[in-house]
Amino acid sequence: MAQLNEPDAPRSPYKPGNGLEPPYLGDRGAQLERFGAFLADPSTPHNVVVTGLRGVGKTVLLQRYSIEAREAGWLVATVSFPKRTPSRRCSRSGSSLT
Repeated sequence: MAQLNEPDAPRSPYKPGNGLEPPYLGDRGAQLERFGAFLADPSTPHNVVVTGLRGVGKTVLLQRYSIEAREAGWLVATVSFPKRTPSRRCSRSGSSLT
C-alpha cells in the first residue's frame, strides 16, 4: 500500500476552492441535461433548488446553470447573503428590544 508521502501515491483530484471552476465538471451530466430540458420547456414553473453537503460543488454547478440559462436567453439574477454568526443574530435581536 502506498503511503501518502510517497511520490507514486495517487493524488486526490479534489482541491477545495469555493466556487472555482474545476478542469472537469465530473458526474454532472444528468443534472446538466435535466436543467437544459427545464430551460427548453417554458410551460413548467421555473424554480430551482440545489442542495448538498459542503464541498460537493453546488456553487460550481449553479455557475454552470447560470451560463446555460444566459445562453438560452434567460435573465439570471444572483443574490449573495452575508454569513450570520450567532453573536450577530443575538446582538441584532437584543438591540431591537431596547
